[in-house]
Amino acid sequence: MTTVDDAHWAETSALFDQLLDTPLGARDALFQRAKASPETKRRVAQMLATLDDTSSFLDQPPQLQGATNPAEEYSSLASGTAVGAFVVERLIGRGGMGEVYLAHRSGSDFSQHVALKLLRPEAISNRVQLENERRLLAGLDHPGIARLIDGGLATDGRPYMAMEYVAGQDLVSYTATHTLDLGARLALFRQVCEAVDFAHRNLVVHRDLKPANILVDSAGRVRLLDFGIARLIDDASGSTQALLTPEYAAPEQFEGAPITLATDVFSLGVVLYQLLTGARPWNVGGLSLGGNATRRFSAPPLPPSATPAVAGSIRRKELQGDLDAIVMKALRPEPAQRYPGADALWRDIERHLKREPVEARGDARGYAMRRFLSRHRLGFAATAAVFLALAVGLIGTAWQAQEARRERDQVLQEMARGDAVKNYLLLMFRSAGENSADESTTAKQVFDQSAKRLAAEYRNDPKTYGELVATLGSLYLYMNDIDGAVPLLERYMALRSAPAAARADVGMLLAEAELRRGNAARAKTLLDQSQAYWQKDAAANRNQLVSSRQLQAQIQKEQEGLPASIRTLQRALLEHDAYFGRNNVQTANVLNSLGIAYQANGDIDKADAAFRDSWAVHEAVGNVRSAAALLTLGNWATVAYRKNEYDRAEKLLIQASSLRKELYGPSASLAAMQANLGKIILRAKRPRDALVQLE
Repeated sequence: MTTVDDAHWAETSALFDQLLDTPLGARDALFQRAKASPETKRRVAQMLATLDDTSSFLDQPPQLQGATNPAEEYSSLASGTAVGAFVVERLIGRGGMGEVYLAHRSGSDFSQHVALKLLRPEAISNRVQLENERRLLAGLDHPGIARLIDGGLATDGRPYMAMEYVAGQDLVSYTATHTLDLGARLALFRQVCEAVDFAHRNLVVHRDLKPANILVDSAGRVRLLDFGIARLIDDASGSTQALLTPEYAAPEQFEGAPITLATDVFSLGVVLYQLLTGARPWNVGGLSLGGNATRRFSAPPLPPSATPAVAGSIRRKELQGDLDAIVMKALRPEPAQRYPGADALWRDIERHLKREPVEARGDARGYAMRRFLSRHRLGFAATAAVFLALAVGLIGTAWQAQEARRERDQVLQEMARGDAVKNYLLLMFRSAGENSADESTTAKQVFDQSAKRLAAEYRNDPKTYGELVATLGSLYLYMNDIDGAVPLLERYMALRSAPAAARADVGMLLAEAELRRGNAARAKTLLDQSQAYWQKDAAANRNQLVSSRQLQAQIQKEQEGLPASIRTLQRALLEHDAYFGRNNVQTANVLNSLGIAYQANGDIDKADAAFRDSWAVHEAVGNVRSAAALLTLGNWATVAYRKNEYDRAEKLLIQASSLRKELYGPSASLAAMQANLGKIILRAKRPRDALVQLE
């Protein structure tokens, strides 16, 4: 065969590119009006017919079994054709630019099948793409990446490469066919992340990760295919904008912005979303490859657990919480806000599987816990004082008797009242300190021992028992020990003699615990019961009703979505203004929650205003050196960054990092905050200052 004439190809390529960047509905009319030769139109029509919302090298994996034979439509090589050391058997895959044949090595004393990949004749001018892929694959030797076996030039001058032939199914089809549960799906995704991470560690960005390029063989082993538009990280040459797959591409690929490891993380996020739900987060098929497609990314998708259906045998509550947060972090439109690479993405999933705190949820849990303490004023002074002691180093450290007595004396000085709750807390920690001697005792061990004794010690005083359960339960939640909190709260809720008022307070705590375990339906039932009791005498229980709105909004976010949650928070702000007044820390907390919800919903200007108002309240009441104020500052800085107001973001983050250091000293959270500050300075085009900050 002869190669396509360069001039003829230029005309074909120009028309093809013009049509490719045109929405599907307008292509036919533009094609009919195009002034091109009949041969050019024939070739362009043939090329467009092969596309399925993508112009990647292949639109289906070459090793996919069970597909219809593409040779029935078109094949540039006949069966039996010799290509280098290989003999073609049949066409097994084709796309807008490439063909892949099943072939075997000729004249060999051993049997070896390969996937033989060539450019289509009319795409010969794009030979640099295949040569680039061949060069990259030669340096990627990993069991999760289909290996390169050989390469050269076919008799018609087309470059080819022979790759490992994998008989299998694409990732999504495999999980559907085998009805895999969540654990099995994540195990496959781990293999994908390991293969991508290997490429990343070799400075290669794939740029076109999608299920069709991820095969699973009969043994359940993953192979990553098609590095056709991959590039070395430091290789900026060659635009691949027109070769991306819109459904899986990151926003920066549409915009022509710099490509980083986070570009592959975005695509992995889409793949993970599809593994969990059976659907993609967005449908951008038919959009042009220009700026219009980026508009689809301005609206965040539904979290996986909120989609109309989830995949296979997965239960919706398995996705709520950690996995929702992990997927949404991977899908952030800003590359700097995603995971830095495939390894970091998998490590966060692994933390979830180990029931450890995940990076994707950031400080959200701590904020939720602090709200619990603020809602339970009874014993609040004792709780705050005790937790202050924990925060400065009692958790997980040895409690020597002398140190315990010092902390006890500090608490005693802050006590204005000596009711049973406070005295019990003091006794609880004092006993732990004096009895520990040289043996390490953690706060959790103290809580666990006390929780076991509570029912026996206060069986004749259910009112005080309820107050202690509420306070101890709040501390458990503050430490994110849901497994410790739930049995304590459940035992009290099962107590027939429990007063209705105490049952309502404890019920709201249990609702928070259930929500954080992913049981939004039960959380709603419990909160509804508590609110129904308080509503019987709304005037007397106005504080509880007002304080319950933030939890109500959290539950609505999980069950109904952000708009319903935002409406409840807006109502809560009005109630807090009326009950506590604007200049009250409780009101500042609601404003901060509202800002977070606005930001998640893409209402950046409203979020900015909410965080500004929250900070103004903290200033007005002299609460600017507090954990709540710190949270507001950090959120406000994030919004300023998203608005590209780097000077303001820098000032706010400097203020926030100084406050965090003052409150908590050196910590991993402080380091992360300072790293973010370095990124902001870098974005403000002051690399020298950024380097100092990052170091």
